[in-house]
Amino acid sequence: MKKKWFLVVLLAAMALCLTGCPGGSSSGSVSTADEADFDVSEDMLNSTGIQMQMAGNSSDTASAEFSKKSDDEDVTENEASSVKLIRTVNMDLESDTNNVESTAAAIAAKAGDFGGYAESNRVHVYDTWTNAELTVRIPADRMDGYLEYIESTGMHTKSKSDSMEDVTLEYTDLSSRIRVLQTQKDKYMSYLEQAQTVSEVLEIEERLADVLADIESLQSSLNVLSNKVNYSTLNLTITWTSTPANGFSLSIGDEIVDAFEDLFQSVATMMHFIIVAVPNAIFYIVLFGALWRFFEFVFGIQSNRPNVWKRLKDKVRNRRRRKGQDMLTQDEESDTDDSDI
Repeated sequence: MKKKWFLVVLLAAMALCLTGCPGGSSSGSVSTADEADFDVSEDMLNSTGIQMQMAGNSSDTASAEFSKKSDDEDVTENEASSVKLIRTVNMDLESDTNNVESTAAAIAAKAGDFGGYAESNRVHVYDTWTNAELTVRIPADRMDGYLEYIESTGMHTKSKSDSMEDVTLEYTDLSSRIRVLQTQKDKYMSYLEQAQTVSEVLEIEERLADVLADIESLQSSLNVLSNKVNYSTLNLTITWTSTPANGFSLSIGDEIVDAFEDLFQSVATMMHFIIVAVPNAIFYIVLFGALWRFFEFVFGIQSNRPNVWKRLKDKVRNRRRRKGQDMLTQDEESDTDDSDI
């Protein structure tokens, strides 16, 4: 009995030994798995490092874009804080003497001393009054001094208006659109350097041309707007009349001269009527009379005068009647001769 239990224990010990050997091999495989896990973890770390580097690059790019956007916003805010105004002044002056043309020329030349220029200068001279119309552009910060100079000339101011137009939003919008298009242009230029095929080059050049055309158009509008902002506009009218509105009267000599001028003008007008209008009137009267006589003769407009066609018909009838009478007379004569025989 003891021997049986001994054999059982021995068999169990051998079984444990046999099971212990696979356990050792499994431990080796476990270590191999651990090494594999370690390798994977290193790959994961490397991949994580790459991702972290990419994330860092993207964050750098995002920060750069954010800083660029912030810069653009700062520029926009600075432009918005700088108010853009267009100033326009309208003045209507009246001169006491008939030297409007020389006065207008002097005012236009004086604009150069204030850093401006005369855009237009038109003078109209008539019999009893003279008128000058000027458009002058003066730097905005020197317009007040130029207006003081004009008022110091001593002319009577009939009317004056001073207006401001705020174009800040329009100016800022044009500037922002130009910056965006400039960025697109830089990108297309970089793409053009990296192009590999002819089709790519042509496509990029086409888009680049559209962008450049838009930039040129917007820049032109911005330049015009900037010129209006930097240079204020003065619309000036100077007038002289023989009967001024401010109350001063002409001398007796001037009144006599004006009376003779009016008389001469009236005589000239009458002579013009006699020389030109009367012959034309006579011609048309004669022409109308001739046409009337013609239609009267042809169509018999008056009731007591038959028209031509009726006259012709009457002549034909009379001829036929006379011819018939002649034939009857001849027949009667022939009958008489026969009876006598």
